[in-house]
Amino acid sequence: MNMTLALLLLSTALQLVAVIAAIRLIRLRRMRSAWLLLTATVLLMLLRRMLSQTEGVYPPLQAAMRGIPSEAVALLISILLCLALWRIRSTVGEWKQSESKLQFQRDLLERIARRSPLTETLETLVLAAEARAPGMIASILIVDEDGVHVRHGAAPHLPEAYIRAIDGAAIGSAVGSCGTAAYHRRRV
Repeated sequence: MNMTLALLLLSTALQLVAVIAAIRLIRLRRMRSAWLLLTATVLLMLLRRMLSQTEGVYPPLQAAMRGIPSEAVALLISILLCLALWRIRSTVGEWKQSESKLQFQRDLLERIARRSPLTETLETLVLAAEARAPGMIASILIVDEDGVHVRHGAAPHLPEAYIRAIDGAAIGSAVGSCGTAAYHRRRV
């Protein structure tokens, strides 16, 4: 297989990937991104066709392209298109992440409005925090009515022995992160 054919096949494959990505964006209702991607792909196809027919059609383009195979230019443009695809993909990822956060907020507010048990609502909050930071174990402690002790609120992945050990602990200036935060009434 010669270099020209390899470049042609590679740029065609990249165009196909761009069209598939545009279809996926349409399914995600990201019409503007899909439109831009499809427009760029069509322009690339037109440019490839124009580059392959430069003989006598557009002399300035022919002069500028002297010595450069049209497939190489098409490949360069395809690579730029892939970079644009990567940017669109990361934008879609950010969009999905923010939609996931909004859905979580809606679910949490719905639990509160339905007057779900506090332990169930707090556990949902802890599980969501753990899901956003894989490997992290979260817990919520509640300051007791006396204002000087913390009580277990939610900790679905902490060992029972640890939960029993900290339940009822006094708050203080240097009593763990929760005890210190409760004592100073601010984040630590």
